[in-house]
Amino acid sequence: MTNLLQEYQKFTQTTAVYPKDEEEFYLWMGLLGELGEIASKIKKEIRDDKLFEPHDRLAEFGDVMWYISQLANLYQIDLSHALIYNRDKLIDRQNRGVIKGDGDNR
Repeated sequence: MTNLLQEYQKFTQTTAVYPKDEEEFYLWMGLLGELGEIASKIKKEIRDDKLFEPHDRLAEFGDVMWYISQLANLYQIDLSHALIYNRDKLIDRQNRGVIKGDGDNR
């Protein structure tokens, strides 16, 4: 999976078209916009008691991942390392019985 994430991060750079002087703001607003689209669809699922198409869900998740990938590139974060770090953090919390609760450093 490491190679897939690294390849995807490189690929997203080839499809990035936005003003570089506003890159950080643009990427955060794009990510929030995509998350808002998902939230709106979930709201409509609740209201209309009808699930939206699996393909639509997949497409929205893909859009979210594009923005996350580009933000990781901006901050020079390897997504593989971020996932491993998070997994290890959660395993540690689970082992110490502090998976519930709040605070970043529990």
